Amino acid sequence: MSHPAIEKLNTLRTYGGAARTPGLDDATIERFANTHPDLVAAIDAAHEEFQALAGGEFDEVLKADEATQLEMVQAAS
Repeated sequence: MSHPAIEKLNTLRTYGGAARTPGLDDATIERFANTHPDLVAAIDAAHEEFQALAGGEFDEVLKADEATQLEMVQAAS
């Protein structure tokens, strides 16, 4: 059974399009999550913010692939 943090990350990972940067593998995240509560808190916070944004004003950005997300955010600034 995976750490609850992995399940939260998978929610974020599977919502949008293709990722340009894959990040750490699940085994590494799980190992660190078991000994670093700050990592778990950061994942919890990211998941909470994601839930607040999904389906709302920025849903188009969240659903885009990572390269398109960068373009969209940079074009808005």
